[in-house]
Amino acid sequence: MQLMEARSQVIEMGKRLLETGLVARTWGNVSCRLNDSHFVITPSGRAYENLKPEEIVIINMNDGKAWGDVRPSTEKGVHRKGYHLRQDVNFIIHTHQPEASVMSALAADIDVDGNSVFGDTVYCAAYGFPGSETLEKNIAEVIAKGKSRALLMAHHGALCLAPSGEEALRIAVSLEMFSTYRVRKAFERHLGRPIAAEDSIYQVLLKDLGTDLPQLVHPLFRSERQGDSIIFHQADRGERLTLNMADTSLTAEQQIHQGIYRARPDICAIHHSFTPSLIAYSALNRPLAAYLDDFAQINGDTMECAPLNLDGIVQGLGSQHGVLLERSGALCCGNNLYDAEALALVAEKNARAWLIGQLFPENPIQVIPLEECQKMRRFYLESYALRF
Repeated sequence: MQLMEARSQVIEMGKRLLETGLVARTWGNVSCRLNDSHFVITPSGRAYENLKPEEIVIINMNDGKAWGDVRPSTEKGVHRKGYHLRQDVNFIIHTHQPEASVMSALAADIDVDGNSVFGDTVYCAAYGFPGSETLEKNIAEVIAKGKSRALLMAHHGALCLAPSGEEALRIAVSLEMFSTYRVRKAFERHLGRPIAAEDSIYQVLLKDLGTDLPQLVHPLFRSERQGDSIIFHQADRGERLTLNMADTSLTAEQQIHQGIYRARPDICAIHHSFTPSLIAYSALNRPLAAYLDDFAQINGDTMECAPLNLDGIVQGLGSQHGVLLERSGALCCGNNLYDAEALALVAEKNARAWLIGQLFPENPIQVIPLEECQKMRRFYLESYALRF
């Protein structure tokens, strides 16, 4: 394939993955084979919607070296293994797509009964640190097992291998649909009957765990600290309110934001997330461990659960950037709203991984080892996050 055509296809596929919700932010990566000795891949940490052809990096398949001064995706080695081992593959997509990522947290192969889209089995590679030789080795082992076009990487996401970009996208979409179907069948098995219209997975799971699904009455708040001011965004009312940091007439929730900013000068934005999985998990009143590595990168190994008072929340937050609130979702913090919202996205997916994992007792969900979480967090803080 000609270089410009390959680069254009990679850019187009990145945009379509965003449109379908299979990737978010700058997460995931896309590559295309040029010939038997080279392929092109998306750069590290650059937004798909703004990519330029010259930013799509050429990789030498023989030694793994990149051409030019644009940093390639950290997963270039995984793509390189795919092209080396599968001559029928010309396009590879790696995603952190929501439902397939939940399946990856179970760290188990999935028999798909000869599904023609995937092959006989969706194999799951053992865990390896992103971009590491260990992950490359683990991927190579599952690629060698057969001709599956969809693979999982334990606690990490999915890899789709295909002859073309269109086919790779179809496989990624099909994998997400199949993962959703698999959750549905597991829920029916848990219920012992077909799902009825009134059945709620989280309601049933929480009842089994001795609690109920919270009915929240709080509005959604986001805020930003700018100098001596706090800007509050209240999404359900479309309001934007600017108050002084020293203001003493704030509401109870505004005071919590104010108190966090005072206690943590490194935090400049707070997003109060009421997404379904975080609401459900917060009802358990216990910490949320790391089951997916993007959560470990952005948050750390654990998100504590705090009572609904300022002292408890500040203590629960500690040196992390996220804290669960008893029966009230989570406060996700960052240097800006973009970072805070990114944490909310991965925290929602991570909480869902544990909750849905309860439907698969045959594959008990395991946490990512502490040392791996700490290593990922250091990498994010010292390298990845500093690029933006």
